[in-house]
Amino acid sequence: MKGARPEQAALTKDTDLAKTDETRAVIEGMVDGLNDHRIDDIGQFFSSGFRWMGNQGCGTKIGLRAFQENWQRPFQAAFADKVCVDEARLFMGEWAAAFGRQEATHAGDFMGVAPTGKRVTIRYMDFWKVEDGKITDNWVMVDFAHVLAQLGVDVFDGHGWEAFDRSAPTPEKPTGADPSGWTDSAEAWIACMGERGDNSREFVLDPALRPLLAASGARTALDVGCGEGRVCRMMAEMGIETIGLDPTTALLDRARERDPTGHYVQGKAEALPFADQSFDLVVTCLTLIDTEDSARAISEMARVLAPGGTLLAANLNSFITATPRGTNERNSGWVTEDGLLRHFGIDDYLSPRASTAAWSGLRIVNHHRPLSHYMQAFLGAGLRLTHFDEPRHIGSGPKADKYNRVPYFNVMCWQKQS
Repeated sequence: MKGARPEQAALTKDTDLAKTDETRAVIEGMVDGLNDHRIDDIGQFFSSGFRWMGNQGCGTKIGLRAFQENWQRPFQAAFADKVCVDEARLFMGEWAAAFGRQEATHAGDFMGVAPTGKRVTIRYMDFWKVEDGKITDNWVMVDFAHVLAQLGVDVFDGHGWEAFDRSAPTPEKPTGADPSGWTDSAEAWIACMGERGDNSREFVLDPALRPLLAASGARTALDVGCGEGRVCRMMAEMGIETIGLDPTTALLDRARERDPTGHYVQGKAEALPFADQSFDLVVTCLTLIDTEDSARAISEMARVLAPGGTLLAANLNSFITATPRGTNERNSGWVTEDGLLRHFGIDDYLSPRASTAAWSGLRIVNHHRPLSHYMQAFLGAGLRLTHFDEPRHIGSGPKADKYNRVPYFNVMCWQKQS
């Protein structure tokens, strides 16, 4: 749904471009005056009705005297040896804009923080209007929160959104959006998989799954989290009557396009829309890490599995998802030294958590859980482990070497008791 369309840029629409050079000269002279730490004689650049309008924490100063007494003086008292550097300036008629930084020493009280002597960076943005050679209005954004952070004060008390950049926590999505990220990532996933799957599927998972699928003796199967339908097509080639289930519309559309005679259903692993004991075989291939309530999903898979049937689960090894603090990309636990992969690091292994995995244009939410979490869920569902493997990469080259040093996947078969 499109948003509102209010009038935009009303203040600048009638600017006189012929005055650009005059505006430039005023602003450049004023900035030089600030760098010379002038206060009392800075008035030559400002009109008598000058307005300085700052963000929260800075205030609004009406008139030159208020600007001098309630901004310049306390600012220079708090920060000594100050140098202003405009990193960019733009001039258009009576208007000017800049962003940059001030380098200064914290020499006086600032927002209740006693002098520390620390050298700090003060980031800012300025927008000015110049009329008749004088600055009449100045809109200002000064990043005082960043300054305080340099002085050891977190004004957000740990809740700043910088945490999202570290994937701790995962940011909330707007109402109605797909919080898993799969809707936005579907096209990138389809491109990544191609015809044969990515490298890890072609050379690790598929060679491990094919003999297990063939040996299952299943006549009917459910692929939970089927995505674009690759494993469903694999089972269909073996003569297994298969239903694919996935929550993402775009992936199901691709599956139906590739397999017009296949049967694909939209749904979630935690609430399977099938009767008890409906399938001889249930497959979940790298779905549990995407599932918010994996224990519930495993219980549901066991419910729809017929007695004597097999639940075949391929999943990321839990040490792969236990990424160290401050990282936000899949398989980013590798520690490099001199350009070489030295070893693989993990952190907070026993602490379940969600994080953002980003690669090849995808950005999705994965869930880390220790292996014990999954094992307890399978056992709690009344299943018996009949197969466990961490399959090798059967290819060659750097990708194979890297994978075989730290295998990403495990493959398990669980049998439902008769």
